[in-house]
Formats: sequence, structure tokens, C-alpha cells
Amino acid sequence: MESLTRKLSPGQRAISCAEMGLAIALVLAHNVYRATPNEVPLLLVLALISFRVREGRWLAGRYVQPKSWPWTIGLSIACVCLLELKDLIVEPIGRHFWPAPEHVSSIISGARNPAHVMLSLLFVWAFAGFAEEIGYRGYLFRRAIDVFGPSAWGTGAALLISSIAFGFGHFYKGPAGILDSTGSGLVLGGLYLYTRSLWASSLGHALNDTLAVVLNYLAV
Repeated sequence: MESLTRKLSPGQRAISCAEMGLAIALVLAHNVYRATPNEVPLLLVLALISFRVREGRWLAGRYVQPKSWPWTIGLSIACVCLLELKDLIVEPIGRHFWPAPEHVSSIISGARNPAHVMLSLLFVWAFAGFAEEIGYRGYLFRRAIDVFGPSAWGTGAALLISSIAFGFGHFYKGPAGILDSTGSGLVLGGLYLYTRSLWASSLGHALNDTLAVVLNYLAV
């Protein structure tokens, strides 16, 4: 289990603050201003370099071997259920304030034949399930904890900031979609916080997007 409590010097905390600011800037620069390439590969590269330089390992314990794979898989399935339940609560709120429907990712909406479905599934597992989880939960969330500290309020602030950033990472979905994705970030971040490993959140994220791809294909 990965420890979230690290003793940092003022200089190390300042570096973490700069990394957190840079990560958020990359999210906004691409999704809001369209000034840079997609932020997820950039966050992934930034994360791996930071892990290696500052913590001595490429993934620095983000994917800790689970004590029980059945338990981890069960948690990931529970995560999917929570994400779907969250939609039942958050989507009506979003529609109340922003009646325009959420935009759907072309990766999901474009899966119109079996070949496209397979490509979409490969993409969501690699890009959403692992790259996004490393970038947003494993990196941005952790650097925010470095900044605010591992206390209850510090962890809560870090979870909220990383989840809002994740919401703006889905800016293309519109205001209601940003709110919905922020809620997803809270669920996924909470699971990472509970397990201290990215396995359950990565599997849960990938399975949830897999469900979206399959349901979209069946509805075509």
C-alpha cells in the first residue's frame, strides 16, 4: 500500500506546488484554450519524469501489487456502480442548470461497427484507464497532497482540486459534462485514496468507459 504521508522540506513543497500549477495549466491550455496538444500524454510524461527524479521509480508505487485481486476487481466493479449511480444524481442537476445535452466523446459515439468498437476499447483502456489515472490521480492528486498536506482537510482539498481539473479535462462535454466528470473524479480519487493504489481506479475507469462504448454500439 502506497503511503500518502511524506515529509517534505519547504523547497520540496514549493516544487510540488509548481508541478501542481503546471499540471492544471496544461489541462486548461488544451481543453479551454486549445493552445497545446492533449494534456493526458503531457501529464503522463511529466508524471513519469517527476516520479523518477523525485521518488526514484518510474511509477513510484502507484501500481502496488494488490493483496487480493478478487477484492480489487470487486472494488473496480463497485466503482462502476458508483459512477452510474452518480450519473442518476448529477445529470438531472446538470440538465436543470444547463439544459443543452452533454457532448459525447467521439471515441464512444464513433464506435459504429465491431472494428471501431475494438479500437475504442483499446483506446479507453490505455488512455482513460491508465494514462488519465496516472496523470490525474497518481500525479496531480498526489502533488496536491504534497502542497496541502496529508491531513483530512488537506487531502480533501487535493481531492477537490484534482477532480475539478479532471472535470475541465472534459470541457468539450459542456458545463453539465464538466460537473459530471468532476463527480467522476471524486469517485475515482476516493477509490485511489482508499486503496493507495491505482489498480482499482484504473480498472473501474476502464470498465465504466467500456460499458459506455458497448451501450452506445448496441443503441446504434
